[in-house]
Order: sequence, then structure tokens, then C-alpha cells
Amino acid sequence: MSTTHRARAYAKVNLALAVGPPVTGHGPKAGWHRIASWMHAIDLSDDIEAEQIAGDVPPADRFDLRWADDAPLNAGEPLGWPIEKDLVFKAVQALEQAVGRALPTKINLRKRIPGGGGLGGGSANAAAALTLTAKAHALSLTDRELADIAATVGSDVAYFLDAESGADSPPRPAIVEGFGDRITRLERCEAVLLLILPPFGCATGAVYKDYDEHMRRDKRGFDRKGIEEASATGAPEADLCMNDLTHAAIRVEPRLAGIIERAEAVAGADRVRMSGSGSTLFVLVSASEAGTIEQELARVLHGDGATIIRTRLV
Repeated sequence: MSTTHRARAYAKVNLALAVGPPVTGHGPKAGWHRIASWMHAIDLSDDIEAEQIAGDVPPADRFDLRWADDAPLNAGEPLGWPIEKDLVFKAVQALEQAVGRALPTKINLRKRIPGGGGLGGGSANAAAALTLTAKAHALSLTDRELADIAATVGSDVAYFLDAESGADSPPRPAIVEGFGDRITRLERCEAVLLLILPPFGCATGAVYKDYDEHMRRDKRGFDRKGIEEASATGAPEADLCMNDLTHAAIRVEPRLAGIIERAEAVAGADRVRMSGSGSTLFVLVSASEAGTIEQELARVLHGDGATIIRTRLV
């Protein structure tokens, strides 16, 4: 009887995200953007398990992907996109291509991380699917080989492959650079975050396209030295949090500007930041003020249809 392998796939926030201009020319990475990002896992996770099965099971029956019953959004519902579009499916395909043979695997996923908001849920799931499928089939792959396969699935996937953390532990924070392939692990920080989830997403392609056209960057800049010092003390500061894609996301989805304005009226000027290419926003708060600000944000942003989630860095 085959063994079921389980893992917890944690969401992340981009506490800081600097984005370079698109690569020019006609090479394989033409149009891509080099980044520098301070990524940190948060206490919001999906559950995923994988088990080796017989090869005659149809592909459509190998994946049971749905929202968890306790998900903050879409609880208990099927995913709103085809399985073939999910990064879990693509991760298994990439692994099969890398090893040159079929790897029939039953994968169950229960999602809590909202999709398409810049929290890395798809990438976290893909990383877990790679490691669990490799375990289910007793593949002898090095960390480097797994990272190379992960890079073919998505640029954020390698960040979530942190062998030192273990299957049920969040990946260590890191400064992620280049095309997601240069990862410098940092110490974990402690902080409470309030996530603001608008009822709409920001299409990543559209955000980057607008960024390329206007190249309007965050005035704060990426402070690597400050980030390393904050990580050493375990106390992140709002002044270190920035995102070069914020202005582009607002142009793609103008409703985001109003939500940021109303959120800052509650949390304080210049305290609201965006994760990834949006639309998720976050506020670093102290434990003593978290409850009050959370309630007031929920009241003020109710008309916008936004959901507020209290979480923490892990």
C-alpha cells in the first residue's frame, strides 16, 4: 500500500519588491524583469497531500483541488479555474518531463490562500506538489535539481523550496533576486499583519505592461542593508516596505487607490503596502493596536467589498 505524503503550503508577502526594466533582445528571457524582493511567509496556509497511484487512473481523477471548508473566501467550493491551469498540475507535468516518465499521483489540495492576489498561493502549492510527488515516487533529486524544475513552473516557486524548514514549516524569509533564482535566506521576523483583500484582482501581465510603459517606481527604494538589519533583530519596519508595482496596479485597477486612501485614513498615512502585483494590501501593526485597526478597517472598507484577515509573519 502506498504512503500518503502531506505538507502545509504557506502564503507569503512581498514586504519589499523592486522591479527592474524588462530584458531586451530576443533571448529566452526577453521581456522578463529582474527583481529584488524581501519575501516572508505568513500564517495562512493550504493543505496538500500526494500518493502514488496506478497509471490507469485518468488524469482528471488524479487531482482533487478545492477550497477548504474554513477558507476565508469561497469556503468549500471548487476552484474557479480549470485544473490544467493550476500550478499544481503544471508542477507535476514539469517533474514528469524532467525525469522522463509518467508519475501517476493522486493529489488532494485544500486551499485557504486567496488566489490571484499576490500572496503566492499557487507557487507555494506548486513547490509542495514537486516535493511530495518526488517523495511519493522515491525520486532521488537534489535541492538544485528541484529548484531548476521549479523555475520552469514559476519564478516564485523556488522560494518555497526550503529543505531546512521541513514539510509542515514555513519557508524561511529571504531576499530573492534576479529571476527568482538567487535566494539569500534571512532570519524570521515577528509582526502582526492585517491583510486587505479587495473583491477584485490585478492581472499580473497588465500590471507589468503598465509598469514597462511608465516605469514609475516606489520613492522609498529597496534598502537591502536596512532589511538585513531588521531581519537580524526580528523587527520589520514599515519604512522598509515598498513595492515598485503599486502605481501600475492602481492604473490597471483604479478602485485600488480608493481602498488604499480609506485604509490609510484608519491605519495612518503611508502604512498600507501592496504584495506582489496586487491586489492584496497589508498593514504592519502592533499586537496592541491590531484589534482596533482590524475592526475599523472592516467598517470603513465594507462598502468596497474588501475582506480583512489578521495574520502574522512566521
